[in-house]
Amino acid sequence: MLILNAGGQTGPLPVLILNAGGQTGPLQVLIINAGGQTGLLQVLILNAGGQTGPLQVLILNAGG
Repeated sequence: MLILNAGGQTGPLPVLILNAGGQTGPLQVLIINAGGQTGLLQVLILNAGGQTGPLQVLILNAGG
């Protein structure tokens, strides 16, 4: 999943990832906020099924 906010969103940016079935491969989330978001940036990852691979979350807020 790639979420790119290059224009500066001013409201909430929620991300919900629900893995209830047990993913076995990598689960990667990349959020790039290069425009300076001023609202909330929420990331919720719920892994109820027992993921066995890597779970990586990268949040880059280069705009303040």
